[in-house]
Amino acid sequence: MTVTVTSCDTSGARRHVDLAEPEAWVRAVFAEFDDDQRIYLLGSIGPDTGRSERGLVAYRAYFDEDATPIGVPTQLVRTPHYWIGTLR
Repeated sequence: MTVTVTSCDTSGARRHVDLAEPEAWVRAVFAEFDDDQRIYLLGSIGPDTGRSERGLVAYRAYFDEDATPIGVPTQLVRTPHYWIGTLR
């Protein structure tokens, strides 16, 4: 599951945002899931493009086929993932 948070000014142009605000939003979105879920910060990387995008912050959580939270799959280790901790 991927969650992206963007920040825009009044004109609609994306603006820089400190990580504390998007992380609070992401923790609220993922709060309905298991408390032991691992959430990873991808940073300002567009999850579909792999390119840096101003004003966008992407987070991911991974699940196995039984919807159990898992760590980063081996094939994705080359993409920087920064664990932000569990929801507890």
